[in-house]
Amino acid sequence: MENQTQDYFTRHAEHYEKTPGENSISTLDLACGTGKLLELAQEELSLKPGQLYGIDLTPAMINEAKNKPKLNGAQLVVGNVENLPYQDSMFDAITTTFSFHHFASDKALAEIKRVLKPGGVLAIADLCPPSWMSAKLFDQLMIKAVKCNVGNYRGQDELSKFLVQNGFQPIYQNRAKGFVKSAVLLTLVKIPA
Repeated sequence: MENQTQDYFTRHAEHYEKTPGENSISTLDLACGTGKLLELAQEELSLKPGQLYGIDLTPAMINEAKNKPKLNGAQLVVGNVENLPYQDSMFDAITTTFSFHHFASDKALAEIKRVLKPGGVLAIADLCPPSWMSAKLFDQLMIKAVKCNVGNYRGQDELSKFLVQNGFQPIYQNRAKGFVKSAVLLTLVKIPA
């Protein structure tokens, strides 16, 4: 029995830590900014830096993320969501916080689908007009608040429909509680296994 155990681990030693199992989730954060969500993922999920990937359009944001000691070893790159520099079916999970409205296009979703593993999950936390406000009015308020055109906000139903039309299956959707916070919507979808 001892020899069988030793033989097994001898054959698998080189790839042992890469074997799927608990906490072996490869995660990509889109529009990762300064890497705050990646830091939280590393702490809360006990992920190793080699399992963490981040991409952002802005070099200054990536530089800030690279300067965080907790993200030493994370793969952080400057790039565009519509042209992701990753292999097909590479990630178990993809996250994006308060940025989906910047790149929510059919092309971006095709790229996200391409790099997600079958059954992989896309988690979106973004601003979304409350049900009592039109998307157009919400856009106008956001433009005034941040002094620039900040993207294309979709209503909750419109976002769900957009994701389904692009081949994602709904898992969960919920708004934050409170009058102001109700503009924050968490959406989880997956690609079919």
